[in-house]
Amino acid sequence: DNTAIYQWSSSAGNFYGFTKMGSDHADQACDETVLGSVEEGYRGCQRKTTAGRTCQEWTSQSPHAHSFNPADYPGTGLARHNYCRNPDLKPGGIWCFTTDAGVQWEHCDPLAMTTTTT
Repeated sequence: DNTAIYQWSSSAGNFYGFTKMGSDHADQACDETVLGSVEEGYRGCQRKTTAGRTCQEWTSQSPHAHSFNPADYPGTGLARHNYCRNPDLKPGGIWCFTTDAGVQWEHCDPLAMTTTTT
C-alpha cells in the first residue's frame, strides 16, 4: 500500500509545500485483535468510550491537555487519530481522552471482530 498522508506547510499566507507524514497516522489498517493483559497491544479502530463518548485525537490538546504524544510513547499505537489505546498500561484496558470537556478520559471496549465463514 503506497498511501501517504501529506501535511500542508504555510506561514503568513506563504505556501511552502506539502510534507509527507510518517506511518503513525490514521491510514493504518484496523486490527481488532486484543493483545496483552491490559489490552496494550490493541491496534483497532474503536473511537467511542463505553459510555458512547467520542475520543479526542492523541495529538490534540483540546479539550484535554495531556502528555501522551506519539514521540514519547513509541510502539504504543498513538498517532494522529482518536482510536482507543492503552499507552500507560492502565488497569482496565484500552481508553481515550474524550471530546467532552466535562469528562477527561474513559475506558473503551474493543470493536467486535468480524469473521467470515464459507
